[in-house]
Amino acid sequence: MATFVAAIERRADVTSWLAGANAGLAVERELTGRLSLRIASPLLGASYSRERVEEVGQPAQTARVFSIQAIIAPRLELRLAF
Repeated sequence: MATFVAAIERRADVTSWLAGANAGLAVERELTGRLSLRIASPLLGASYSRERVEEVGQPAQTARVFSIQAIIAPRLELRLAF
């Protein structure tokens, strides 16, 4: 007994994009005339994305995602002005 498998070629067009922003807090202290110390951390992030998939013979599908994140990522920066 033989089994035959037919290959079907499907083509999909995908369009997507993503936009986002972060807000945070920073404190900077001057150590010398050209050297400063900065403590910073992002606190809040937001993003929006959209994806659209179009296949031949199928209705288009669209997905949208909006997210908000609480972020704590402290960093210590030593800055030199020149």
